[in-house]
Amino acid sequence: MASVFLSYDHEDSARAAPLAAALEAHGHSVWWDRHIHGGAEYNSAIENAVESADAVVVLWSGNSVRSAWVRDEAAEGRDAGKLVPVLIEAVKPPMGFRQYQTIDLAGWTGGKRIAGLPGVLNAIDNIAKTPSAAVAVAEAPPRKRQVPALPGPNSGISRRLVIGGGAATAAAIAGGGIWWSARDRVDPRFENLLDKAREAIAHNSVDKQTVRAVEQAVAMRPGSAKALGLLALVESMAAQDPQAAPTMVSDAERAARRALAIDPKEPNALLAMFQLQGTSLDWFSRDRNLRQIIAIDPKNVGAISELILLLQATGFVQESWDWNERAVALEPLSPEFLGRRAFKLWIRGQVPDADKVIDQVRALYPADQWPWYVRFKIYAYSGRASAALAMFNGTQAMSKFVPLARFWRASLAALDQPSAANVTKARTACIEAAQASAQLASEAVQVMSALGQIDTAFDIANGVLLSRGPIVLRESATEAAHDASWRVGTQWMFTPPAAAMRPDPRFLPLCDGIGLTDYWRKRGVKPDYMRA
Repeated sequence: MASVFLSYDHEDSARAAPLAAALEAHGHSVWWDRHIHGGAEYNSAIENAVESADAVVVLWSGNSVRSAWVRDEAAEGRDAGKLVPVLIEAVKPPMGFRQYQTIDLAGWTGGKRIAGLPGVLNAIDNIAKTPSAAVAVAEAPPRKRQVPALPGPNSGISRRLVIGGGAATAAAIAGGGIWWSARDRVDPRFENLLDKAREAIAHNSVDKQTVRAVEQAVAMRPGSAKALGLLALVESMAAQDPQAAPTMVSDAERAARRALAIDPKEPNALLAMFQLQGTSLDWFSRDRNLRQIIAIDPKNVGAISELILLLQATGFVQESWDWNERAVALEPLSPEFLGRRAFKLWIRGQVPDADKVIDQVRALYPADQWPWYVRFKIYAYSGRASAALAMFNGTQAMSKFVPLARFWRASLAALDQPSAANVTKARTACIEAAQASAQLASEAVQVMSALGQIDTAFDIANGVLLSRGPIVLRESATEAAHDASWRVGTQWMFTPPAAAMRPDPRFLPLCDGIGLTDYWRKRGVKPDYMRA
């Protein structure tokens, strides 16, 4: 991997930081002026860093084009043939750098997901492999400047010199001095709207604004299957919100059908239809449909995310881990997939590693609820229930919800000090929670199993999943009426707290009742717990 010098103006540090993190996540060693130690001579440190770097990535903005420091660093990179110019604002680079084609990230708002990152990575890789070749491409016929040679057919690199991803790809007709840019064929506004939607999907943060953004893209290109497919997907995700408009489901279906009429293999439209069908599909059909979507679009993180959950819910813990690592490779800064990595490390018994990962994720995303929940769960079931209780009490949004507070305070007290009195209180709280909320029922099963109350654990599981026995979910529960995803959200059955249930003779009939044994038979593979 390459060593990279990142040149930017200090006013743009909020954008430089996530870009540096993304480059490091892909294996590059990134130097930026935060690496200067106290007492080091500033000029000397920077000169040494620029000279030793394989690539100099310069972030051009309204601030940096006026910075003498950035211009000097860019000049060093240019003269050494290792300049990678990047636009983070729609500005004209300074004189002396306008003949170079830049990677256009002007539409990037500084979030953790950088749509044009592949273009930056390709440029760095090209420089690292051929350090004497100029990465930048001339905007006009150059005067007395040699056209950079393209990699050969066996180099493993495309013959097109990709500089800025889809928004800034350039090619040369050898010897003719004729240049053209894909910028003329790509509308950056359209792509930016779709990139925002993809980012929201990857971070599981789709909302009304996401839907409106894709609607704007569809208005710009009503015949685009890609835009219609994304619209169907974000509408199907938004429809899961209890506050969603009643027409959201039909709107999503309509957009999906329009996309599939144009392209029957449009992956996001297929995924939208999968989500709209919800729990009406059996386990095997869900698995097959998701793998078909991924076969069409191997980088479809939405489908991969669904498959990760399905595999964990059906007991294929190792396979779920493998797919999650594939998702992390595609979205290295996603709190969703990084949080799942920590969660799965805990499931695999690697608690110290899980601690390290989730603490880092929480540092990156302090306001995100998912890393909070993962940290909370690992504490609760790894002998640190008092730490989990401190987290819960310190979160006002959680503690003020009375049913939730009653359930967790009683449960955590018993997990911390499993006295007879505490266990009795926890059992009462778990039964009340399970009858009121399908989502809390899964937590209640884990608490009872972890406390050795196996009979109660099975009573709750059978009551909620199969409507059998004395503990049945109340029909009036609005959560159950709106969303039945808890019926396939059985990931908890294959976690450490539920370990005492799996050897019990009642576990297999429970799995049979919800269709898991049929799924295992059709796949022809036993779940992990049967092979341990």
